[in-house]
Amino acid sequence: LRLVGSEMCIRDRTFIGFLGERWNFGSQNHCDNKLNIYEIGSCKRGNVMKTILFLSPTGTFDNGAEISIFNLMKELSRRGNQIINVFPKSNHQNQQLYIERCRKNNIFPQQLDCVKWWWEEAPGALIGTSEERSASYRSNIGEIRALIKEKQVDLVITNTVNIFQGAVAAALETIPHYWLIHEFPE
Repeated sequence: LRLVGSEMCIRDRTFIGFLGERWNFGSQNHCDNKLNIYEIGSCKRGNVMKTILFLSPTGTFDNGAEISIFNLMKELSRRGNQIINVFPKSNHQNQQLYIERCRKNNIFPQQLDCVKWWWEEAPGALIGTSEERSASYRSNIGEIRALIKEKQVDLVITNTVNIFQGAVAAALETIPHYWLIHEFPE
């Protein structure tokens, strides 16, 4: 393993993770100085594929971030990984279609009740009181932690900069967390 800035080169097909776990990357060398998410998704921990928990911003197909993450989850599932997709429960007209397409592609959808899914300063209205939102955030973090433990999640991926619950839950459970950021800061 060679570190090049923040990129990795894997010469011996093995990566030692943050917690000392060993990841095997198959038979070919990945030495293009980049380890992309598809290579991460094809990794095996021992002989077991990874369990990856995604946090989605809306649980619909009404934006590019959701469409791109759905395609990534579908590909990772096709490669044999167990994929769990956590998103806010809503009355959006397309959420049922989203759930059906997840199930059809062996992605396990998990809706969470929430007052506000996105962090306080994110775009959108502030719903409920500050205390209600705080209680909802804590509840959602607890539910995500329970999923991490129950499903033995190896990696958490949050598909927007606008939600933090997955990062907090992963940190509390001492497992890796990645952000996929689509937004451009001002």
